[in-house]
Amino acid sequence: MKKPKRDKQRTHKHICQACGRFCGFSHIHHIFGGAYRSISEKEDFVIELCPECHSKAHEDAEFSNTLKRDCELEYLENHTMEDWMDLM
Repeated sequence: MKKPKRDKQRTHKHICQACGRFCGFSHIHHIFGGAYRSISEKEDFVIELCPECHSKAHEDAEFSNTLKRDCELEYLENHTMEDWMDLM
């Protein structure tokens, strides 16, 4: 899963980064929400999703955890686990 740029800097491609389908209207999902939303913004931990996958990201814990784990693994490609632990 490729990490898109933040809301403010992005052009919506309307392609869901979870299911790969073109959709007329895509949503930006913050992979880590709540108290971690600002970290998602700062670190670009956001993903473009179709409305169905966006709902699934909020309703299906297993799907949400997969998005979080994929984000973590991508972050660790260029950072250490210690960096990740300090961040999160």
